Amino acid sequence: MLVSVVIPCYYSQATIGRVVELVMAEFEKNEGYDCDFILVNDGSEDGTYEEIRRLASCYSNVRGVNLMRNFGQHNALMAGLAYADGDYILGMDDDMQTHPSQIFKLIHKIEEGFDLVYGVYPVRKNSWLKNFSSKLNEVTSRVMLNRPKEISSSNFWIITNAVKEEVVKYTSYNPYIDGVFYRVTHNIGNVEVEHFKREQGTSNYTFRKLLNLWLAYWNFSVIPLRISFFLGIFAGMAGVLIAILVVINKLLHPNVPVGWSSSLCVSLLFFALILMVLGIVGEYLGKIIQILNNTPQYIVREMTDSGNDECIEKESKKIMILGAGIYQVPLIRAARKMGLYTIVVSIPGEYPGFALADQIYHVDTRNKEEILRIARKEKISGICTAGTDVAVASVGYVCERMGLAGLSEKAAACVTDKALMKSAFVRGHVSTAPYREVHFREEAEKAAEEIGYPVVVKRVDSSGSRGITIVEKPEDLKKAFLNAAQDSQRDYVIVEKFLTGEEIGVDGVVQNGKIVFLAPHKKYLYSCGQTTVPAGHGFPLQISEEAEEEIRHQMQLAVNAVGLDRCSFNADVICDGNQVSMLEIGGRTGATCIPELISLHYGIDFYEKIIQNALGLPLVFLEKRRMPCMAKLLMSPVDGRITGIREKELQHIRESGAEVVIDFQMGHPVQKMQNGTDRIGHVIAETDSETEFQKVLDMVYSCIDINGQSLEELWKK
Repeated sequence: MLVSVVIPCYYSQATIGRVVELVMAEFEKNEGYDCDFILVNDGSEDGTYEEIRRLASCYSNVRGVNLMRNFGQHNALMAGLAYADGDYILGMDDDMQTHPSQIFKLIHKIEEGFDLVYGVYPVRKNSWLKNFSSKLNEVTSRVMLNRPKEISSSNFWIITNAVKEEVVKYTSYNPYIDGVFYRVTHNIGNVEVEHFKREQGTSNYTFRKLLNLWLAYWNFSVIPLRISFFLGIFAGMAGVLIAILVVINKLLHPNVPVGWSSSLCVSLLFFALILMVLGIVGEYLGKIIQILNNTPQYIVREMTDSGNDECIEKESKKIMILGAGIYQVPLIRAARKMGLYTIVVSIPGEYPGFALADQIYHVDTRNKEEILRIARKEKISGICTAGTDVAVASVGYVCERMGLAGLSEKAAACVTDKALMKSAFVRGHVSTAPYREVHFREEAEKAAEEIGYPVVVKRVDSSGSRGITIVEKPEDLKKAFLNAAQDSQRDYVIVEKFLTGEEIGVDGVVQNGKIVFLAPHKKYLYSCGQTTVPAGHGFPLQISEEAEEEIRHQMQLAVNAVGLDRCSFNADVICDGNQVSMLEIGGRTGATCIPELISLHYGIDFYEKIIQNALGLPLVFLEKRRMPCMAKLLMSPVDGRITGIREKELQHIRESGAEVVIDFQMGHPVQKMQNGTDRIGHVIAETDSETEFQKVLDMVYSCIDINGQSLEELWKK
């Protein structure tokens, strides 16, 4: 659910940044909701628009609109609504009085079925003038705008997209936003919210501006004209009555002189009425002249967006994401939050990403020609994937043929074939384990003898740990070779030296051939027979400066060797002291919650960076913090079905600060852990203590039953 937040900004340089960050924090607490911002600078002459530009450079879901001059708050709101495309649109102020902590009260209320919901304040914390004008507006809007009696209005509101589509059709130069709302719908709700004190400064509403705002009511009502008509009738009847009284008085008292003073008073009364009526008529005529002269509602000087002052517009920018599984869902959500038209391609199945897409195609992500045909038909602006190597070849194929940002077809082929990759490492002088490419078991046996046991036998065209076996003695080699050759599309496998040391994960981003972001991290492995499976990751990685510098050096050599550019990458390396050896590198971001941990640790939205990179936008990595964090997959040691999920206990764990995600519902089959796709869910926590994290993980395992037994009990066995 996307909520577009529209904020008119006027001399709010000191507050608007805090407003945006607090709103984002509220949405991060509520799963299933995303937000974007339209910040409208209404002619501020301080640094308000510079602050909006800064926010847009830090957050890709922030758009700035700079008006030519000060048009007024309601005109600025209309400008913002023109660029809002969320499922709901929320209007609030820039001064913290409409506080972000109250937003979800409005959201939950409108989800009850209303078209429009106002936040109402039991206690207002405004100046006496503003409070008086608010009371006057309540009475006037009820009379002149036909506002429902039981409804109160405020400057803190939320509307549906359907209402917004009707509101933006109103083009008069002097809008009153509530009047436009009442013209569209009377399905209106109220919810009590707390009114906060202004954090800085004073209200920018002067008496003149409040009067002009009140006069804007006249755009939506002819009641003032009707009042003047009835005043004329009343004045005429009063004049006739006075004349009759004067005649009767003269007949009864012939000697009473008729004075000029009474005549003057009556004349002044009627002249005043006439002038008032003419003023009312003149006000309407003036508005008509302004409309006939095409007086603009607002004029946009410029816009800024996406960290590089380029607008990503939903109408013109389409992103294609290959895959609809659990590892692609956050990528799809990020694309939607950025306002992109999101096309998801995957084979048919019960994949969660389909429900989030604007457009879906049921195509195998390895079918390069069909994906290219769809990409050309849809005129996409970028293509990417996450968490799996399966679709990387298709990404490279489409990028090269359509001239899109992303890895080349040759680089994609290299990083999805471990034999080609190892060959490139050797040519590029990358430190890596000795290896041999073999086609037959006998060749594998000879290679193992030459390299020296222990060795690793690898399938060359599978991602993760599939088809990989550690072999310590010759009698186990045959089984390892068959495991690697099975299900492979190639007629060869590789045998390489098993390296000792600490296995470390490294993710990053490359642009123009240079690594612009690098994130080495701890890697937690699960031993599964004679292979290992990544079970989780953690930040920060505690290594020496020399080792960290060597990782960066080897990663740059590896990127150059395989030809990666304009893409994310995920790699595994072995660290033995300050010696670093490259195991593998992939042309996409890692799985097992790595992007989530990067986002949490560095204070950036890494999924958005992936998409910006795919669109060819220059990236800026502004780290806000270094938060210790860990994540591990939820796995089962046995095959079976989920027979119990104690959601109440899981909620208590979530409330303690951990992120707990369960991928499946009761009754869903699960597989014994063999690779990362056998996950049941994941746990993320802000900690660098493995002991503390394990306690949380054990509590989660105690809440999930497989075949009638808790996972905690099954793992202990």
